Amino acid sequence: MISNIRERDLRGVDLNLLVTLLVLLRERSVSKAAQCLYLGQPAVSGALARLRELFQDDLLVRTQGGMLPTPRGLELQSQLLPVLAEMQSVILQTPTFDAASSERRFTIGVMDWANDWLLPG
Repeated sequence: MISNIRERDLRGVDLNLLVTLLVLLRERSVSKAAQCLYLGQPAVSGALARLRELFQDDLLVRTQGGMLPTPRGLELQSQLLPVLAEMQSVILQTPTFDAASSERRFTIGVMDWANDWLLPG
C-alpha cells in the first residue's frame, strides 16, 4: 500500500533499474538486454550489479546455456510485470480534450489575406 511507503525508502532507488531487470530476465543475456535498451553492455552489467545489491540476490546466474533467473528473479519478474505495465499506462495516458467544456483560450495568427478569406466582411 502506497501510504505505508516512506519517501526515503524509494528515493535512492532508480526505477529504471526495474525496467532493466525485466529486460534482463526476458532476454537472459546482458548483451541482448543492452541492445534492447539502447545501452552499452557495461551499463547493463553495472545495472545488474546494482540490482543484485538492491535485492540481495544474484537474480540471474551464468550457466553454459546462458543466464538463468534465480527463484527470486522469477518472483520479481511476475510481480514487476503488472506494476510496470500499469505505470506505463498511467504515464502514457493522454487526456481527452472536450471543446464544449474547455475554458482554454486559443489565439490564431494568420496573414491578412487569410483573415479576409476565413472571416469575410
